[in-house]
Amino acid sequence: MAPLPDGTFLIVNGATKGVAGFGLATDPNLNAVLYDPRKPLNQRMTIMANTTIARMYHSEAITLQDGSVLISGSDPQSTAYPQEYRVEVFEPPYMLSGAPRPAYTITNKDWAYGQQISITITA
Repeated sequence: MAPLPDGTFLIVNGATKGVAGFGLATDPNLNAVLYDPRKPLNQRMTIMANTTIARMYHSEAITLQDGSVLISGSDPQSTAYPQEYRVEVFEPPYMLSGAPRPAYTITNKDWAYGQQISITITA
């Protein structure tokens, strides 16, 4: 799951059956799902684009500085879904709407352990 700058979350990867690891998962989830906590109950999940790459155990999704999401990884322990080296970039709907890309300002860049810091989101 990757948090997005507009307050939504992108849920990707995994399996629809089984458990993580040791080849126990089957039927990879190929759909990206957008979760919007501001929508009414039972309307918060929207199926987005899909992929043809099975990414189950040892997969990741990380939000990049421009607001897109880098998706990579696979299940190296499964012969049904072999090691995968390709990566994908998902562009969430707000990126196509013309809304400003996320930007931030960090004034103090010299941090100490346990110190509270302030990050200002400007877009």
